Amino acid sequence: MMFKFIEDNNFLSQRNKDFIENTVLSNNFPYMYRVHCVPEDYNSQLVHSILERPERRTKDYKPLNTLPEMESILINFCRKNNIKFNEMLRACINFSYNNGSDKSPIHMDHEYPYKQLIVYFNDCLDKKSHTVILDHTHALILKTVVPEKYKGICFDRFPHYAVFPKQGHRIIGVITFR
Repeated sequence: MMFKFIEDNNFLSQRNKDFIENTVLSNNFPYMYRVHCVPEDYNSQLVHSILERPERRTKDYKPLNTLPEMESILINFCRKNNIKFNEMLRACINFSYNNGSDKSPIHMDHEYPYKQLIVYFNDCLDKKSHTVILDHTHALILKTVVPEKYKGICFDRFPHYAVFPKQGHRIIGVITFR
């Protein structure tokens, strides 16, 4: 599989930025404490799970009311970068902080083909709080991404991990789609 990567710092609409500033970055935005960033890793983080993975949805499942805003972010990124999508698979907002570990485990978000959009919602104090994308053997770093507010990155199903901030916190929107 060829590595395709898009980085874009100028795709969010004013509506998207207002959602980030006035909702996500507000003092009363709800997160749930999760013991695991990746199953069984024991690296805690806070998560606002908007659209659960298809394999975890029950017949009476309903996504959160913030789904239209995340979908708008995805639509704007895809339009600007000429990407077609048929289905959002998962959407969440992750709040990571110094949890005592250096990084999350290497992982892929689904067992099947997908694309991933990560949007950095804040300026993390720790600029070394990178997202690192690897080749499928985990031997080669394909891309190291510095967190910058409003930056979006998109890539296909490749192993990746997050370096946890040593100071401050990092808030990202994660959307998987096909």
